[in-house]
Amino acid sequence: MRDDLRAKCKDYSMSGMLVLLSLTLLGCNPHIEQKEKSATAQSMHTDDASSSHHSNLWQVAGQATMPRKIQAQAAEQNKQLNAEEKEIVGRYSVIIPCTDPIARCGDEKNDAVEFILNLMPDGSVYRLIKRLGTIQVDSRSSSSYNKDYWELKLIDAHQYVITYYTVDGMKFFYRIDAKGSLVMDLGRNRLINLQAYRKGYPFPDKAYTLKKLVD
Repeated sequence: MRDDLRAKCKDYSMSGMLVLLSLTLLGCNPHIEQKEKSATAQSMHTDDASSSHHSNLWQVAGQATMPRKIQAQAAEQNKQLNAEEKEIVGRYSVIIPCTDPIARCGDEKNDAVEFILNLMPDGSVYRLIKRLGTIQVDSRSSSSYNKDYWELKLIDAHQYVITYYTVDGMKFFYRIDAKGSLVMDLGRNRLINLQAYRKGYPFPDKAYTLKKLVD
C-alpha cells in the first residue's frame, strides 16, 4: 500500500516538474521572439543602408564616367545670355554655290543653296541648308541637338561667335564684322577641326559672310 502511494507521489512530482518546466519555457518565448525580431530588423536596416550606399556609389560612378565634354555642353545649353549676347541672337544667312563642297549638292553644280545659322536665345544653335525650297541639312535631326550651343568670345581684340556640335565634336569660329555679320574664320576652323576634314568633312572654298535676317 505504501509502495503504491510512493509511486503515485513520484508520478505527481514528475508531472509537476514537467508543468513547471513548460511554463518556464513559455515565459521565455516572448523574450526570445523579441530578440529575434530585433536582430531581424537590425539586419534589414543594415541591408537597406548597404543597398543605398551601393546605389549612391553607382550614381557617382555613372556621373564620373560621363564624358566631360558632354557634361560641359549640357551645362552651356539653356544658359542665361548677357545683354551683349542677346544682341547676337537671330538667324544668319548666306547663299553658297553648289560648286562649293559645303553646299552638299552632289553632282548638281549649276545651282546654289542657302546656308542658315540659327543662334537661339537659350544658347542652343542649329544649321539649315536649303535648296529649291527644301531642307537638305538640318542639325536638329541629330539626337544630340539639344547639346549643341554657341557662345560669344573675345579673341585677339575681335568678337567671335563660336558654335559647338556634339554629334561630330566640331566647333566653328565666326568673326563679327562692323556691320554685325558673321564671317567664317577659315584658318581657325581648319586648325580646330583638322581631323574631321582629313576624314572627308567638307571644307568651304572661301570665307563666307552670313548676314543677319530681319523678321
